[in-house]
Amino acid sequence: MKSLKTALSRQLSDIMSELFPLRPVNWRAGSAASPDLFLRAETGAYLVAVTKSAASSMVVRDAILRVKNHASAVVTTLGDVTVVPVIGVPSMGETGQRLCEEAGVGWIDLAGNANIRGPGIVISISGRKPTKRTPATGDNPFAQKSSRVIKRLLSEPQRWISQHELAKESRLDEGYVSKIVRRLEHDRQLQRDPARRLRPRSPDALIDEWRDHYDFGKHHRIAGHVPARSGPELIEMVGEGLRRSSVAHAFTGLAGAWLLTKFANFRLGTVLVEALPSADVLQSIGFRADPRGANLWMVAPTDSDPIVSAQTVDGFSCADPIQVYLDLKGHSERAQEAAAEVRRRLMEWHDND
Repeated sequence: MKSLKTALSRQLSDIMSELFPLRPVNWRAGSAASPDLFLRAETGAYLVAVTKSAASSMVVRDAILRVKNHASAVVTTLGDVTVVPVIGVPSMGETGQRLCEEAGVGWIDLAGNANIRGPGIVISISGRKPTKRTPATGDNPFAQKSSRVIKRLLSEPQRWISQHELAKESRLDEGYVSKIVRRLEHDRQLQRDPARRLRPRSPDALIDEWRDHYDFGKHHRIAGHVPARSGPELIEMVGEGLRRSSVAHAFTGLAGAWLLTKFANFRLGTVLVEALPSADVLQSIGFRADPRGANLWMVAPTDSDPIVSAQTVDGFSCADPIQVYLDLKGHSERAQEAAAEVRRRLMEWHDND
């Protein structure tokens, strides 16, 4: 890990030097208080950088605290100087960018994307793709099957749970769960009690990280039209039709948000199904394939868990609030407002740290 961190520091130093003239400055070399990079720009401003081999929201939060402490130490030692704190990571996500902006900390990643601002320094680069992947520890916890672990952790975020219980409730092999847990611990998303049980350090940070990685477009879907005059009528027609045909399903997206919160009417409804229904079932609910004029998406998720974990709301099968919140990322209309309402009402969490 140390060699990866050293290589990351070197690469990021090279990238920053390409963006504007910099020269290295010795600062307590070898001390535990040393930043990973300490540079001076031609403008006289000092850049203090902390590098991390991962970019999860919790890692970025910790890096923000560390780099701000380094920046304060420089000011205390050198007096009236300008210090620009910067975080360097392999690839910075949306949540990490937001956290840095809120904290007034700059950032840069290995693809050359950056947001660094100071006296005579204004750099804003986005959209660059990394040329190669940085090695990660363990499996991707946000893949469809793996994310069952995260959903169980977030379903009761204050509860301490053993890995054995987590595997059982997730319906996953214990060895597989161990890999996911190891990756989440590497990303500083989990904490343990003396009995080695687990819970999220920050449920809000974990759901933000999951949403950053979530891609609703990976699911297989068909788009079409049913003769419903409103969103609620669409739920009734489709829900009753699929129930009569014994098709396991769960409403999500704007339809799911309406069932959970009654926040806003909608035109486009979305229903998760274990497998795309037969032509006879589609005909029974009046479904006509029509991607352009669609008011219904029928979606077969790559993992059945969103349907298995569905709940009954007003007599209809609805995905759980976490799933609805995630799926709204892939919708238009008032989807973002609906997502905020679902989170405000049904995902009111606090940090466990």
